[in-house]
Amino acid sequence: MRSRACQNSFRLRARTRGFTLVEILTVVVILGIAAAVVIPHISDRSDLRAAAGARVVMADLLWAQNRAIATQKTHYVHFDTVAQRYSLYDDLAMTTALVHPVHKEPFVQKFNYNGWMGIPDVSLYAVDFSGQQIIAFDALGQPLAVSSDGAVTELDADGKIVLSSGTYQIQLTVKPFTGAISTAAIP
Repeated sequence: MRSRACQNSFRLRARTRGFTLVEILTVVVILGIAAAVVIPHISDRSDLRAAAGARVVMADLLWAQNRAIATQKTHYVHFDTVAQRYSLYDDLAMTTALVHPVHKEPFVQKFNYNGWMGIPDVSLYAVDFSGQQIIAFDALGQPLAVSSDGAVTELDADGKIVLSSGTYQIQLTVKPFTGAISTAAIP
């Protein structure tokens, strides 16, 4: 016959082997609440899409600026908010886009487009280079504003490009004289 202490010890071990239904339901409810709070923030990552688009635009502007310095020839970036695209050129007539160094196609980057030369789920919201939508980089890399009739002037203030994705907006700023580019979220 077993002693009473041995029987009590056996019962305690049997009770502590698993979880009760109430404990399991409590954990499930807590996980459900946490998921309801976290999942909406994960599924709509407009901030990441806009930031990725800003990195593409920044890289292309830097490429145009560096190429202008390397070739000692003015390069132009024409933004078109209506057509949702921008193109890179090395002549003021802007008739033939440069060839993209990777894709070997005309350098025309499209917004809200899921192709080789596209930035999906991001819109070109606004562009302002001293009132113009064309920026040029001269042989020294200095940014210039270019009007639609071809008049070239120095930037009189920061050049601005605003991209949007969903409700999120990000602004790229091009500094006069140096052409330094920075980004910042628009609250």
